[in-house]
Amino acid sequence: MTWWTGDGHVTMPKAVIDLMAEAAMALREEIVEEITYDDPDLHPHVGVPVFDSLDPKTQVFALAYVLRHLSEPDLPSPDLYAWNEGTAWAMFVKAGDELEIEFEFEEVPDIDDDLRFRFRHLIRDALEAVDPSARRPPVRSRNLSCWKDCLDVIADHLFWDRDFLDEKKFLDLDPLGSKLLKKLTGIAEDYFSTPPPLVREEDYRQADRYLRRAAGCPELLDPWDGEFHR
Repeated sequence: MTWWTGDGHVTMPKAVIDLMAEAAMALREEIVEEITYDDPDLHPHVGVPVFDSLDPKTQVFALAYVLRHLSEPDLPSPDLYAWNEGTAWAMFVKAGDELEIEFEFEEVPDIDDDLRFRFRHLIRDALEAVDPSARRPPVRSRNLSCWKDCLDVIADHLFWDRDFLDEKKFLDLDPLGSKLLKKLTGIAEDYFSTPPPLVREEDYRQADRYLRRAAGCPELLDPWDGEFHR
């Protein structure tokens, strides 16, 4: 068991992990840019506040943490908090963003078909893995809404709800009102307040190595290495 879902403790199919790993690596590229140029303006923002607010190294750690727990059956299911559920959702949001880029560059000549339709193939495979009866769009379809609906169907097999997007709603209330609303909605008192684990520098490095392996790119340079910036 690796992740607690509405269907019990599950391990995600490899096709879903492949999709999420590809999206995680797209996020990693932006994070590496921020670290390389020491420019906070390059910090990735995908519209998931609990993920967007993490510092870059913690974002890398969170991405690797979620992917490991979703894919390795020997790991116990983690407690669910806004930070790790929000990180998982950030990968699905990023996959949708990458689709838009894929559409934009589809007509570029001399681009390999594996890249031209990369995310569409990944989404089709992941959808088939979680629901073989689901109707999949043709790989050449440019209907963004349809593809994002597919992402929602895949994500529904992972998430109970989208509480991690509602932190502001609770912050705007007084403490008693926030506590009552959490009780009414079944949200744990520490769901939003629990941060990612405090980790050492080596933990960040290990997390990045894991992301590179998960996405099949172990040869990429280590952005934490001083040599990387010379």
